[in-house]
Amino acid sequence: MPELPEVETVAKAIRPHFLGNLICDVRIHDAKLMKFPISNVLGQTISKIQRRGKYLLFWLANSGDWGIALHLRMSGKLLMTNQFKKEKHIRLHLITKAQDSSQINILAFYDVRRLGTFEWKNFAELEQKMGIEPLSSKFSPTMLQQLFKNTQQPIKSFLLNQKKIAGIGNIYASEALFRSQIHPLRNAASLTLSEIEKLANNIQAVLFQAIENQGTSIHDFMFGNGNGQEGNFQHFLQVYGKHSQPCPICGTPIQRIKINGRSSFFCPSCQHISKNPEIG
Repeated sequence: MPELPEVETVAKAIRPHFLGNLICDVRIHDAKLMKFPISNVLGQTISKIQRRGKYLLFWLANSGDWGIALHLRMSGKLLMTNQFKKEKHIRLHLITKAQDSSQINILAFYDVRRLGTFEWKNFAELEQKMGIEPLSSKFSPTMLQQLFKNTQQPIKSFLLNQKKIAGIGNIYASEALFRSQIHPLRNAASLTLSEIEKLANNIQAVLFQAIENQGTSIHDFMFGNGNGQEGNFQHFLQVYGKHSQPCPICGTPIQRIKINGRSSFFCPSCQHISKNPEIG
């Protein structure tokens, strides 16, 4: 599933081509999207394109807090083009025109598994349901310490909870925990302040590095940035998807376990399960 770096990459790629454009038409090719109120967006100007967590938000000039919220889910992609062409697995076309020319820019929503969503949402209400942005100035060790307090969740599950921290998914949670030498099953409340400081720094470091490399393209999710270019961060992954391969630090085989139905990859030697790993 696209996570924060992938959605941020898409936002940066499409922003120069669609920001300020007038929405001329929305052509829906999938019955699952038929409830989208096309009349609400026709003739509207795209005033801002923003990533929030794993959502891509299109703010419209005359709609207040309402706008288009796109979630790519497991296999969604956005493809930029200047020609309308209906193809298999394209669920929707957003057709726009630049204000100062006759240039048509089209955004095609491609989704093999049909799990992605294209919705008319109240962004203020959406904001209330979402956790803190891990790349924001408010994201700090002391803030994390307060979030972890009294929880009974494993740290890996907590990091994936979008109502607590928005944007982190399976790939980057696994990578940040490995860099921090924290076992994914550790109770989040058991982490010491020094461990939380290390984790906060590594969460931001791995996300920034992934954004610099335009996200991760791996397995059945060949992520693209909208221009047909795949991400490169898969070349920097240390544990995710590397079951049975040697740990890059100690050589111990990487293990994979299921936590709440999601695969977690870790090094059993470098990442400790004990409550106070610094002792003994």
